Amino acid sequence: SALHLAVAVPNNMVCVQLVCSQLDARDPKIMPKIRARNRKGETALQVALRAQDNEDTVVYLLQRFGSWKEQLSSEDVHRVLPAVCRAGYTRLLEDLHREARAHAGWQLVLAAGLVAACSAKCLKVVEMLVGQLGVDTCQADKEGTTPLMAASENGHLECVEYLVTHGAKVEQAAE
Repeated sequence: SALHLAVAVPNNMVCVQLVCSQLDARDPKIMPKIRARNRKGETALQVALRAQDNEDTVVYLLQRFGSWKEQLSSEDVHRVLPAVCRAGYTRLLEDLHREARAHAGWQLVLAAGLVAACSAKCLKVVEMLVGQLGVDTCQADKEGTTPLMAASENGHLECVEYLVTHGAKVEQAAE
């Protein structure tokens, strides 16, 4: 389908949005088209997940159409969560958390999401991750970046203040 082709191309958000604008997720006749599979048996969401550097497209599809749970593996959820946090989609973050919280390594994925939210100055996501989901403000992502480092490096004062008042260690950011 046109959607499968559009999502396969990295940095093709404008085309993806144009194709999606013709699909109304509330129309019961459209949902089978959104879930349609290509010759390889993949949905458009799965094609987007397979493409390199396409997390923003994946987040857009998840946010726009919502019907995704059966299409994502735990690895897919782990890969896309930081992009969801960067985009500031708290409702989608809640859904992903509800689905994946029992998976191995989930706390590290949430820590990566916190670093991503701090980099992007998404204070509402930072507050949700720390306040509601209990993410450790000192937990580094797999590259060794802490949330405080990310917020400080990007000049996001509100995130820095929130992290420090919620236990982030300033000396850890200086390491």
